[in-house]
Amino acid sequence: MKRTRKEYKTFLDLFFPTTEKYSVVVIDDDEYFNKILLQSLTDYSSNMKILYHAKIKLYSFPTGISFLQSFHKKQFEGTRSVFFIDYFLEKNMNATHILKTIKEYDNNRAVIISEKKNENTAVETLQLGADQFIRKDQFTTFMCTTLLEQFIREDAANA
Repeated sequence: MKRTRKEYKTFLDLFFPTTEKYSVVVIDDDEYFNKILLQSLTDYSSNMKILYHAKIKLYSFPTGISFLQSFHKKQFEGTRSVFFIDYFLEKNMNATHILKTIKEYDNNRAVIISEKKNENTAVETLQLGADQFIRKDQFTTFMCTTLLEQFIREDAANA
């Protein structure tokens, strides 16, 4: 049996279109960082809409409690969700509380972001189902946009 190779006509033919709808969610109590990350993801997601035909809606939450209220109202139902979660949220809440709730559903990806480099915290969040743990620094927005594209590309390739 002879195998044929797919011929690519243009660079964009290397990308696979996706029919997925995405909810991209930023949860961070640092107002400045929340806005910066949301703006970076907004700008970058326009590329994902073109390259992968992905339908992306972005959300921002200043507290874990406000996010959980929306989550329990099933605001993200019917979409693949990508969560960018600050580890330290408001008093008595951190990313592990969010992870325990969202990881009950299969269509979720979670990236935990923390200013403090702590191996135990990283291991704990990964064991709870986080897909990545990254440090909050000058490269965080780049890392988040790169991870968003990676998740969308993986979904498109596996469709």
